[in-house]
This record gives sequence, structure tokens and C-alpha cells, in this order.
Amino acid sequence: MRNLLFCLVTIVISSNFLFSQDSLKSFKYDQKARAFLLKKEYAESVKWYKKAIKKDSNNYSAFNELGVAIYRLGDLKEALNCYNRAIKIAPERVAAFENRGNVYSDLGEHEKALDDLNSVINLGQVSSHILNNRGRVRNEIGDSDGAIIDYTRAIELNNNNAASYNNRGVCYMEQEKNEQAINDYLMAIKIDSTYAAAYYNLGKLLVKPFKKYDEAIFNLKKSIALGLSTLNLDIVADAYYNIGHSYYFKRDFKRSIPYYTKAIESNAFSDSVKAGMLFGRGSAYGYLGKLNYAMNDFEVVLAIDSTFIGVRTNRALLIYDIRGEYANAIKEMEDEIRLRSLLDSNQVSPYDINNLGYLYHKNGNSMKGMELVHKSISMDSSNSYAYRNLSEILINLKKKEEACEAANKAIELGFQVRYGDEILEIQQEACKE
Repeated sequence: MRNLLFCLVTIVISSNFLFSQDSLKSFKYDQKARAFLLKKEYAESVKWYKKAIKKDSNNYSAFNELGVAIYRLGDLKEALNCYNRAIKIAPERVAAFENRGNVYSDLGEHEKALDDLNSVINLGQVSSHILNNRGRVRNEIGDSDGAIIDYTRAIELNNNNAASYNNRGVCYMEQEKNEQAINDYLMAIKIDSTYAAAYYNLGKLLVKPFKKYDEAIFNLKKSIALGLSTLNLDIVADAYYNIGHSYYFKRDFKRSIPYYTKAIESNAFSDSVKAGMLFGRGSAYGYLGKLNYAMNDFEVVLAIDSTFIGVRTNRALLIYDIRGEYANAIKEMEDEIRLRSLLDSNQVSPYDINNLGYLYHKNGNSMKGMELVHKSISMDSSNSYAYRNLSEILINLKKKEEACEAANKAIELGFQVRYGDEILEIQQEACKE
């Protein structure tokens, strides 16, 4: 799962330059370097910090800020060397500890990052952004409870700290405390209405588990419009995927396809994740009657993972059934059921049993179809579609009274709300005298 945590600005520039006897020249170079650093002219600042260090090898500020400039230029290991030297010169000062902690975090060495942030706090520097950053590191090492404590303390010190609300929301979501997560994301957005990450995290949560697809689409699109793309390409691709997924479950298949496509073409995901996106897009193509496109996507899914659950079901129902190739459809459904049973007997779906029964009926074996649909209902008596199929089969078998009961049961279970008024025609046929 991708969730977006934010680190507050933590590159710390030293203050209170301490003069040594021969440090005046070093001080002047240091000040010139800092001016370039603040203007984001990092390469030029590096040149002047090195001059400052050459004049005074105990210049804490120059080593620390040289690390900052080199960090901004992307050389994390050399930045680490600079911070190590600064800490050796003045272990009682906090700036280099905080900056080194950032580097360790970026390098994935979270325990070392945590040690450095603890050193900052132990040296008396307890601030909202330090606690936010320690919370972020704690969450990275799996201590979400400790992270929540730090984020809460950060908020107590600064209740306008949008990053800590967002980050605490991520922890709550990982703990499946979803209402608390939503409240935190909304608070982050209230504080900062341009906070792309909070919109993204909120949107993802609204897709699943809340299934509030319209709200999810709004928030995910908002996150992209606000510049989510400047943060992380795989996060943007995931936003596209979730928008596509939301449109799919709204049965707005035409709109889902472009978003699935953007996510797929991003190349930001592993093959296994990409297979899920191709499955969604292929299914959308199938519902739109674009059977060749659907078949192509389903074949790529099976090339990636021959045990992908659901793809044979959808190939049976969205392609072979539509083409009238019922024998192929039956084979696909039986393969799907067999695969589910091999992976886990509890995975055998009553919906697949129902669909298989209906396909046997359409292939001319209504007795076999009725047997399978009854089995499906025994597994899940709330499936309105099974009762709809049973009614149609019973009409074909001239069992009108039972067919009428089945059609009425389908309506009672909400078939119309989920699938439309088709059931009324079946009911009329089944129940007419």
C-alpha cells in the first residue's frame, strides 16, 4: 500500500558561529557560502564552504552547511561525512544530528535516523517538526503506536501542523482506525487547502473501505491538480489507478479506462500490481463490448500470473458468453472454480457456481444449470442474481410457479437497485397466469 508521509523542512542551518583565533577569514567565506546556499546555488556554495574549512578545520557551521549543500546536490554519502565531522567538532549542537538523521532516513537506515533524532531531543531541542520527523521514522520501523504519540505531541505544540495531522492519519489508516484517519486528513486540508498528499490519502481511503467513489474521485483529482506529480511518480500513478477503480465500481466504464491506462503506462508498479490494473481495464473493455481489447488485457494478465483470480470468470462472462461460445465459457468457469479450490477451498465462490449454472442453461442443459444455481443459493442465500438466473431457468423448464417465487425473491433482495429493471420482464413472464 502506498501512503504519503511528509517530513517537515528539516535541513538545519547552524547559527551562533563560534570564532577561533584564526577564523576571521573562514567566517567570511562561510558567510559568502551561506548566501549562495540560501539562493539555492548549491554548487557555488560548496566551493566557498570548502574554502572556509581550509582556513579553519574546526568550523562546525561550514561542515554542517557543506553537508546541506551536498545533500541538495544528491550526494548523500558525502553529506553524511560532512555531518559526521561537524558532530565530532561539536557533539553538543543539534543541527548536524538532525541533518544526519535525514540522510540516514533517506538511505533506509531508520534505526540510525531514530538515534540521531533522539539525540536532538535529548539535547533539549523538542519542537513540533522534530517530533513529526521522529514519528515518521518510528512508523518506518513499524512502531505506529510510537509514531502516533510523536505526531500527537507535535500537534499539541503546534495545532497548525498539517504534516503531523496527515502523517498521523496514515498511521491510523494502517491500524484500520479509518474514521480517525479521515478526521486527520480533513484537518490537514482545513489547515492547508493546497496539501496534495492529504487529498491523495483521503481519496484512497474513500475508495476502500468506504466505497464513497464520487468523493474519492474528487479528492484524488484534486491531489493531482495541486501538484502531486512533483512529489513521486508512483504515487501519481496510484492516484490514477484509484480514480479508474472508482469509475469502474460506479459502472462508468468509459471513464475508468483512460485512468487505468495512465497508471499502467507509468511503469511505476511491479508486474503483479500491473496485472490487477490490466484486469480492471480489461473488464471495463468487456462491459463496453470492446471484446478484442478485453481479451488482449486478460491474456497479458495470465502471462504475468497464470493463477490470477477472477480473470477466467470475466473472460467467460464478458467475452465467450457475449459471443455465444458457451462451451468455451463453461470451460473457463470450471477452470476458475478448480483454481480457487486448489489455492484455498474456502475461495470457491457461490457467484462462480451461479454463473456456471447459468452458462450450462444457455448451452442447452437447463437441469444441470438449475442444480448448480441451487447449490450457489445454498452457499449464499442473499445473492439476488442467483434468484434471477434460477427464475429464467425455471421458466425454460415450464415450472412457472417456482419461477415466479424466484423472481420475487430476486426483487426482494434488491436486484433492481444493483442491476436495473431487467428482472421486471422476467417476473412478468414467470408470474403471468
